[in-house]
Amino acid sequence: MPIERVDVVSPVSLCTETLIKEKQSTLLTKLGLEHTQLQREHSQLVQEHSKLVLKHSKLLTDYNKLLKADTLKDRAPFELQNERESLKEKKKECNMLTSQLRDVKAECRKHEQRWKVAEEKLMEVTSVLSESVRTNSILEDTVRKLDSKVKGCEGQIRQLTEQVDCLKAYQLRFEGDLTECVEVINHPAILRKKIIELRVFYIKDNVEPLDGIAAAQICTAKKPDLRRKIGAGLWKETQRVNPIRISDREYERLWENFSEYKKELEAAMGKPLTAEKEREIWLDMTTMISSFVQPDTSPPILKPHPPANPRTPITSNKRTVKPMATNSKTPWCSKPPLPPIKNGHAH
Repeated sequence: MPIERVDVVSPVSLCTETLIKEKQSTLLTKLGLEHTQLQREHSQLVQEHSKLVLKHSKLLTDYNKLLKADTLKDRAPFELQNERESLKEKKKECNMLTSQLRDVKAECRKHEQRWKVAEEKLMEVTSVLSESVRTNSILEDTVRKLDSKVKGCEGQIRQLTEQVDCLKAYQLRFEGDLTECVEVINHPAILRKKIIELRVFYIKDNVEPLDGIAAAQICTAKKPDLRRKIGAGLWKETQRVNPIRISDREYERLWENFSEYKKELEAAMGKPLTAEKEREIWLDMTTMISSFVQPDTSPPILKPHPPANPRTPITSNKRTVKPMATNSKTPWCSKPPLPPIKNGHAH
């Protein structure tokens, strides 16, 4: 299967190729220096060999001349003895030079063998380096292809990460609400109010359970005009337009819940909230209180007739919910809802 070429170059592949080229150049330089040194030694040995051959031939010619000379007969015995001794010394020197020449030839043969071994090693290293370069090119193509795939999935990964963070915060909030219900389990009236609050925030009117994102969107759907006025810090104007009657104790409790919810969000997100985010959460809490406290002007809801059999089977997917009484002050939730989620991003 052919590998697609991509113009993206990985720094890891470039570093690997650079290291291979540096190693190849180092080995080639070392082998070149060794080859030059062997050639120099070989030339020196050849020159020495030629000198020894010339000296040996010269000694042989002198020896032959002395043997053939007629003047040896007319000379005195002591002169002949001296000549014989000098000839013996020259012959001994010639034998010594011959042995040295033999040693030089043997050393030359050793250097030639070393040179052949170095050439074979150089060929092996060259083949290994060429194979490494070929493998490196294949790995570069694979890395480019994987980089392109990773870049294509970065947006999806970021979106999924944000959704997971939002769902974690939603889970923490739901766990806190359940913990509060467990704490007041011995007080039926307070427990009933808590359950009504949870039903309002986590379940639709048709009693169908929602996922975390949909519930957060429903809980944070507020009036834009009121949000804008509170966001501008016009608390008096808000009180005039939509009065909120809460006591100092309830206000302190509201601030405590805001601080606790802020800590939970920061722990779930792993970073502190910004000033804009804190203001948005505070506005959601105050707006939610105003929506609970202000009178309900909607028409009354007619109660349906009770069923013939009041006992509902367990296998039924529908649940009957007692409609909430109109024109009544619904207790506000102990914790503010999560920030609204649009297209998988928290705002």
